[in-house]
Amino acid sequence: MPKLLRRPVVAETAEAGACVSIARQPIFTAGRKLHAFELLYRARGANGCGGVVDGNQATEEVITNSLTSIGLAKLAGSRPVFVNFTRKLLLSPLPFQLPKGRTVVEVLEDVALDAEVIERCRELRDAGYDVAMDDVEDCSRIGRMANVARYVKVDLRLAGRERTAEIARHCASLPVCLLAEKVESRAEFEFARALGYKLFQGYYFERPEVVGGRSFAPMKASFIGMQRELEREDLDFSKLEKTLLADPALTHRLLRYLNSASFAISGPVRSVHQAMVLLGETELRRWLFLVGLTKLAGPGNEGAVRASLLRARYCELLASQAGLGARGPELFLMGLLSVLGAMLGATMEETVSGLGLSGDVSEALIGDGEATSRLGALYGLARAYERGDWELATRLLPRLGILEDELGGCYAEAAEWTEQVFASLG
Repeated sequence: MPKLLRRPVVAETAEAGACVSIARQPIFTAGRKLHAFELLYRARGANGCGGVVDGNQATEEVITNSLTSIGLAKLAGSRPVFVNFTRKLLLSPLPFQLPKGRTVVEVLEDVALDAEVIERCRELRDAGYDVAMDDVEDCSRIGRMANVARYVKVDLRLAGRERTAEIARHCASLPVCLLAEKVESRAEFEFARALGYKLFQGYYFERPEVVGGRSFAPMKASFIGMQRELEREDLDFSKLEKTLLADPALTHRLLRYLNSASFAISGPVRSVHQAMVLLGETELRRWLFLVGLTKLAGPGNEGAVRASLLRARYCELLASQAGLGARGPELFLMGLLSVLGAMLGATMEETVSGLGLSGDVSEALIGDGEATSRLGALYGLARAYERGDWELATRLLPRLGILEDELGGCYAEAAEWTEQVFASLG
C-alpha cells in the first residue's frame, strides 16, 4: 500500500445541542384512519414548562424544531401537518419555509380576515399549500374564505351542538372539508359524523404525543437552512447577489476564491454578479456551503473544517477513478457532511435527517464503511485510507475498480486543493 500522507485529525466531539420537544396530535377520518397530524408547541424544561410564550414564538419554535431538530419524517412520516399561524407570521415569509403539498396553514381564530390576510391565503393556496380556518364558532367567518380555505375546523366545546350543526348545513354546498376538534366522547364523534364532518381530532381518539429531538444553536440551524436553499434545483441569483452585497467581508471572500489558483480567470472582475456568473452555479453552490461550514465550526474547529474539505475533495476525485464522475458533487457533499455531526453535537442519523439527501448518500454516512452501495464503498475506502486501514481498503478497491496506486495521488491532489481553498475562506 502507498505510504500514508500526513492528515488532519477529524474532531469527534462538540458542544451538544439542547433537548427540545413539540407535540403532535393525530387527525382521523370518519373511518378512524390516520389522515394528518397537528403540530403543537411544547415549552422546554424538565416539566415541559419553559415560561409563557406568545403565538409568534410558539409557531416559530414548532417550525424550527420540525425542520431542523426533530424532522418532519420523524414527526409525521408522509402525512400532512397542520401548523397554527398568527397574523404576523402568516404575512411573513415563514409559511413558505414549510414543504408545500403536505403543509396545512391554520389561520388562528383571532386573525382578522381582511383583504391582506385573504390575499396571502390565496398565495399560499396557489403555491401548493392548504389553508385551514381554526376554531370556527359560527358561519360569519366562513364566507370570504370559502373558496380559499380547504379545511374548516370547528371546536365542539366552543361552538356547541346547535352551532356545530348550523356550520355543517352552511358548508354542505361549499368546497371545504369539515374537521371537528375537541372530540372527547364517542357520542360527540357520532354526532359530528352524522352532520357530515369528515375529519376528527380530540382526546376521544388520542391525546397529543410529545416528540423530542435535539436543538441546534441559531448558527447551526441557519447553516442547515442554507443547505436546504442550496439543494433547490434553481438558485435565486438575484437573492444571493443582494446577500453578498450586504456583506462586504463575504464579497471579499468570493473574489479571493475566484482569483485563487483553482480558477483561470483573465481580466478584472467588475461586479458581484459577474463573479457569480464566472464561478458558475455548481461552484457557487459549493463555495456558499463551504462558507457556511466555516462559520458553523467556529473558533477551535479549524482542524475539523480542513479534514472535511480534504475528505470531500478526496471522495470527489476517487469518484472519477471509480466511474462515478457524474455523482462527484454528491460525493463531495457527502465528505463535507461526514464531520458535521461532530460540529453539531449530534449523531449522524440526526445530522442527515431532513436534508433531502439521496438514499445511498444517507446510507453511506450512517453505515459502517462496508455498505452495499458503490457510494458507500467509496466513502468507506476514503476513510480507510485516512486512518491507514489497509485491510479494509484492500477489500474495497476491487468493488470500485480503483487501482491501489491511484489512492496516494488523489489524496495528494485533494490536500493541495484543500490548502488553496481554505486560504480563500479565512
